Amino acid sequence: LDQDFSYPPVLMSLGNLVWYDNNNNGVFESGLGEVGIQGVTVTLALSGTASPLLTTTTDVAGRYLFTDLMPGE
Repeated sequence: LDQDFSYPPVLMSLGNLVWYDNNNNGVFESGLGEVGIQGVTVTLALSGTASPLLTTTTDVAGRYLFTDLMPGE
């Protein structure tokens, strides 16, 4: 009962895609000519705070990914 078997936290990732939504329906549809946007700055911040936690830039296909995030809000 005096052993500490603390496990490292499970880290999370969060990512998605920034694209030109030609028909404005919120769904990526490559068959309709919608393409990802390269070079967009994406900022990760906690709700209700003014300062960003992390920023990243979309890749050539419009994808971005934040990694090694602690679970939470």
